[in-house]
Amino acid sequence: MSNTASDPVDRFIASMSAELGEAAARGANPPIERRKLRTIVNACGRRSSSVSFLADLEDRLNQAGIYTEPPLTDTGLRRDDWVLFSTGPFPAVSTFFSKESDLQRFVEACLGTGVFRNLEPFTPDGRRSCREFRLPDSRRIDLLCQERTKSGVGALVAIELKREHQRGTVQQLIEYLDALKQLYPSRDVKGLIVSGVEDQVAATMLKNIVGYDIKWLCYNVSFSQVFPKVQS
Repeated sequence: MSNTASDPVDRFIASMSAELGEAAARGANPPIERRKLRTIVNACGRRSSSVSFLADLEDRLNQAGIYTEPPLTDTGLRRDDWVLFSTGPFPAVSTFFSKESDLQRFVEACLGTGVFRNLEPFTPDGRRSCREFRLPDSRRIDLLCQERTKSGVGALVAIELKREHQRGTVQQLIEYLDALKQLYPSRDVKGLIVSGVEDQVAATMLKNIVGYDIKWLCYNVSFSQVFPKVQS
């Protein structure tokens, strides 16, 4: 047996490389996989994660053409935090909402502005918020809105939020739209996916769906320093 086969770190890197390769073959561009830090550490045969170990692991991943977000050397990274893996470097200026609930509150606050300028909260029966709209089967829509039009109220728009896109999101949203159509048969219904990572497989799936009006937005949060001025 080779040293590579007996080294759990090498086995983890080989496994991650294979999974990213499979995702790329399915059309994901860039391919992205995720693991919790504690899962990564355990897979590498370690009980705890020292700074030196994580730095060495990140270096070995980079040598294999695999990059992480956040970097494994991030001092704020905790054992239950998610780590994204990809075959290309992640943009240094981009970040994600740490919780989907944070993204949910942010998008709700943006209704009526920017790309959401023609949407307003749908709050029937005296609801205070359009968050977590409960369907008859107890499933919840992240945000339920309605379009604003010159002639009056427009279509209902179900918004599904994902910190990073997950497989099954498209089918989940279709089921929500079917349920809304039964609840409000006189209203048109539309869907909107908002995620932090693009998934080419899901994008291809959306292109082939007939009978549903669904759009997909990817968000990107970035910060630029304005004072003091950064010298170029």
